[in-house]
Amino acid sequence: MCRIWGTWEANEWNNDTEFEVIYDVSQDQDVNIQSHVWDDGYGSYVFDHEIRSEDAEINRDRIHSD
Repeated sequence: MCRIWGTWEANEWNNDTEFEVIYDVSQDQDVNIQSHVWDDGYGSYVFDHEIRSEDAEINRDRIHSD
């Protein structure tokens, strides 16, 4: 299972390049940021390249209060 945050709404063009952050909550504790570019033929953003990948220091998928 992954949590995904994107900078665009589904199938709506805003900018030539948009970004997505993906956090894998179930397996390898990676956090990735990816670049996506608009594809006119597909009518949506498509994966361009991975900008960075890091291991999460704490792997938990819950809200907590300090």
